[in-house]
Amino acid sequence: MPVLPHEIWILLPIVLAAYTAQTLTGFGASLIAVTLGAHFMDIDRLVPVLIPLTVAATGMIAWQERKHIDFGLLVRQVFPLMGAGLVAGLLVYEMLRGMTPKWLLGLIVVVFAVRQLWLHVQEKAGDFALSPVMTGLFLIMAGIAQAFYTTGGPFITYAFMGKQMSKKVFRATLCAVWCSFNLVLIGVFLINGRITMDSFKITAPLFAVLPLAFFLGDRLHNLVSEKFFQIITCILLILSGFPLLLGSC
Repeated sequence: MPVLPHEIWILLPIVLAAYTAQTLTGFGASLIAVTLGAHFMDIDRLVPVLIPLTVAATGMIAWQERKHIDFGLLVRQVFPLMGAGLVAGLLVYEMLRGMTPKWLLGLIVVVFAVRQLWLHVQEKAGDFALSPVMTGLFLIMAGIAQAFYTTGGPFITYAFMGKQMSKKVFRATLCAVWCSFNLVLIGVFLINGRITMDSFKITAPLFAVLPLAFFLGDRLHNLVSEKFFQIITCILLILSGFPLLLGSC
């Protein structure tokens, strides 16, 4: 499919907002970018456009903050369970190729965002914890969502809740997860033809906004509280997710 110039101009501010959030919190870039971008591009085209950006952004953060990465958590739980979900998701995607449901993404976004917003309003966001079985289930679901939309963030965020991780460890470990799994997806997408020269022609100009996103993310980290930023993000995701859930876009 030919590259449409207006798609690039529409995606530039979306990518800037998404990766600013990523720099601030360690997650949310793909969720925001796919949710908003799906209003203007088909998800099957959009995901391959975004994934190289995610690898670049999260790889830089993970490298800079590598001393804070919880490698034990990655090896014992995240890589085995999320990896299994990723493989399952890729297999299911091949069976549904061309029929990836937007309503499912909308459901994931709205449920997660409403739950998180409620916890923040009740000032109980730090009190939420899961049993080991539920933690494993959410990690598997994170892998499946990552395969479909590169948006495993909601599920892995739930899985990490209650682990008493510092802010730096949380961000660095999440970025290591995103970089690792999205590198795998890039290889798969190159093999199955989802990443093409046409998709990369859209991706390439979008790299230009990443330095500004890094700068703004750090500034926002110092100027506003993380809680306030996450509340705004939840509201934005709810407003963006409902049209997808209702099939109105």
